[in-house]
Amino acid sequence: MESHELRLDYSGQLRSIEPQNEALFYRPYGNDLSISESYKKHVEGARRNTSASKLLRHAFVQFPTNIEITPETQEMMLREAVAFINKTHGGRAVFHARIDRDEKGKHGVDVFFAPRYEKKTANDLTDWISLTKFGKERARERLGQKQEEKYNKKTKEWEPQFKADGSPKMVWQDSAYFQGQVLQDDWFEHLRDVVGLDWVLRGEKKVGRDPDRLEPEEYKLKQ
Repeated sequence: MESHELRLDYSGQLRSIEPQNEALFYRPYGNDLSISESYKKHVEGARRNTSASKLLRHAFVQFPTNIEITPETQEMMLREAVAFINKTHGGRAVFHARIDRDEKGKHGVDVFFAPRYEKKTANDLTDWISLTKFGKERARERLGQKQEEKYNKKTKEWEPQFKADGSPKMVWQDSAYFQGQVLQDDWFEHLRDVVGLDWVLRGEKKVGRDPDRLEPEEYKLKQ
């Protein structure tokens, strides 16, 4: 991602059709810091689960493409994308964000974040990093539980599951799939209620679970 930001990678060079238009950045730990340097500053002194395999998250925050591109609207998009990710991930999540202005598409913001929060124990108060805590909490809050279903290979049907006493076996709807749906709902509401785009529409919910977004080069190839 650093190579792409600096246009050192092949796809970055292909997309840069207006190289005179420099990117717009949010860099709270220093204007001269790279993504990895900002990350190190952000997580300094914080603990994390030793079994966690991923270090950070990246969100591509898409705005409606009929918003007129001006210096003011691009400042707004960067500001609101950062505010949204922070708001939905505990308040101290974003350590780097960027809106590219040299590409054909100018309505998306790259946001890099690692949610940081305080954990209180009986003995002390410490800072921790969790990539899943806030997404799971929000999904549980909005979607709650549903009866568990398992796929029966013989009947080729999804069958409801029950406990030994015959009552429904309930599970939380908090997987990454549901977290993504809730984040999309929250983004729609942020655009409508906070940014003030009262005409914005929520995108149609996916039927399958295939990847949401194709890279521009892949999309052109498929076309």
